[in-house]
Amino acid sequence: EKLKDDGMNVSLWLSALATFCGHLAKKYAGIELSALLQYLVNTLKDNQSLDLLVLKELIVRMTGNEALEDMSDAQVEAMAGGETLRSEAINCYCTMAPKVRSKGVARLRDALQCKGGDPLTVPLLILIAQCRQGIIFKTDSKYLKLIGQLYDGCQETFFHYCDFLTQAYEDDKYAAMLPSLKSLVHDYGLEPGVVFHMYRPVLRHLKPRPTPSKDRTVEECNKAMALDVGPVKLTWGALLAEVREMLPEKTWECITPELYLTFWSLTLYDLHVPKARYDAEVEKCRVALDALELQRDNAPAEVTKRRKEKERLNTLIATLQKELESQERAVAARTKRLMIEKDHFLVDLKEHPNTVQVVLQECIFPRCVFSPADAMYCSRFIERLHLLDTPFFSTIQYYDRVLKDLTQLVFCCTEYEAGRLGKFLNETLEQLRNWKGDQALYEKECSSLYGFRTSFKEGNEASLSYEAFVKLVYKWHVRIAKAFVTCLEGKEWMEIRNGLIVLTKIVKVFPTISRIGAHTLRRVEKIKESDERGDLKTIAARYLAMLQKEKPTWKPDNVFNPYLPVDPKEKEREEAAKAKEAAAKEAALKAKAEGAAAKAKADAEREKEERARPKEASRGGGDRGGGGGAGDRGGGGVGGDRGGG
Repeated sequence: EKLKDDGMNVSLWLSALATFCGHLAKKYAGIELSALLQYLVNTLKDNQSLDLLVLKELIVRMTGNEALEDMSDAQVEAMAGGETLRSEAINCYCTMAPKVRSKGVARLRDALQCKGGDPLTVPLLILIAQCRQGIIFKTDSKYLKLIGQLYDGCQETFFHYCDFLTQAYEDDKYAAMLPSLKSLVHDYGLEPGVVFHMYRPVLRHLKPRPTPSKDRTVEECNKAMALDVGPVKLTWGALLAEVREMLPEKTWECITPELYLTFWSLTLYDLHVPKARYDAEVEKCRVALDALELQRDNAPAEVTKRRKEKERLNTLIATLQKELESQERAVAARTKRLMIEKDHFLVDLKEHPNTVQVVLQECIFPRCVFSPADAMYCSRFIERLHLLDTPFFSTIQYYDRVLKDLTQLVFCCTEYEAGRLGKFLNETLEQLRNWKGDQALYEKECSSLYGFRTSFKEGNEASLSYEAFVKLVYKWHVRIAKAFVTCLEGKEWMEIRNGLIVLTKIVKVFPTISRIGAHTLRRVEKIKESDERGDLKTIAARYLAMLQKEKPTWKPDNVFNPYLPVDPKEKEREEAAKAKEAAAKEAALKAKAEGAAAKAKADAEREKEERARPKEASRGGGDRGGGGGAGDRGGGGVGGDRGGG
């Protein structure tokens, strides 16, 4: 049995066997892998996804591309950079030498070619993608936990395999192997988002589309070449026609194929230059160089080793700097293209009111749970659409819709997808926080742009005021709080777990209101103390620690939203508190006055007593002096007597 007795976890023997296969293939170049790969293809044809664990281990061990699912924010941002930066950020703990890595990639590529048989490269890619879509419906298990784990594992293997193919083949050879976009969608039944991910190495060679003008008709623009990569030669008209066939015709009443193709063909590399990450990696190399300079071991072997390491670090610094300059030029060129194309993204559509809903349904929500980098990309793409002042795109309506149906979105995610959704929400809420916290920035980036207009009708160019925006952000935070309270108070394991996972990802931007934070704390503490499921208690304990750390930054409602009308009950409570405080102050003053009076009285009595003491002392001294006088007198008498004698 490939599952444990509980029916929810993979057996230890299968995990150990997969790890063994990976290490064996990495260490011994003479191992025959074609038979093992053929076996994996056969099992995928039978809808058995558990054996994909073996393929994942093969790819990870032979290529060294051990992607981390729970990546830090710095690592996710580094994914926006070039190949060298991504490799340094993701594989920072990998000790595999570049030459060993390239040999492993070549061996796996050759094994997939199956000398004397049919190549398995593309069939395996398509079968993994089909298996990913069928796991939810074809897995014979009643446990959502197992189905979610299988789906996440298949998705992770799909990403590893696609990354391996981009390393193993040049873009023109890769394009020659792949079926067409139309064939992948209609003949193999793959989702458009998966197809675009497979085809993205080809689509990055997409040429600019000529802009229709008085001298150039739309037909002439469509005849221009869009793709010319190896055997793939498509005009803009043919490419857009294939894109139109991917979705129902009614979809194109709300968005254009140009916008849809642009969204799915671009990557984070095209929109964002992670300069801070480049600088950090360069600084890390320089620190390593300084450390090498301080070493004083003059043994020949150590000297040679240090010299080679210095050469490697200097080469890496030069490569990163060159890569940064290249990406800055690429992003500038892409922004310039988008400035021209954005005027045609949403024009001449029948259903402008439904544009945002279709963008979310067909673009944002499918891609934001694909990977952490894709989650960040979705947020940055919408931000770029807004800052480019795209006509007929309502940024306010977009944010309102994103934050409206969180309960359903959270519930239908797997464990890894919940983490990616949390990353997407974190980026979204951080952007809203930046605009809310700086009125000058809001006036510059929002109030004068199309996305913050209250209406798209001609002649009505009124924009949302800063006060109205602050009130709206407050409303969204309350809405998010209600959504997560619903998740945390539910009974379903997946609903509670996903809610906690998303909350851990957005802890720095939500909650930021004291009242909402207190409600969240109480509900999470209840899960930690009374829930019988150990994994939920662990996640809850972790989130509680994060909440306690962020608690000092929370703000009262009227500080977060200064324009908030005074609540009558709150006003009564404030007045009662003020009255209580005034009474306490009055009582304190009265007690102080009474204490002062008592002290004054005591001081007066003490002073009176002190004045009385000298009188008594002088009276006692006079008595003693009188006795002496008598003695004198007596002495005189005696003397007189004596004198008389």
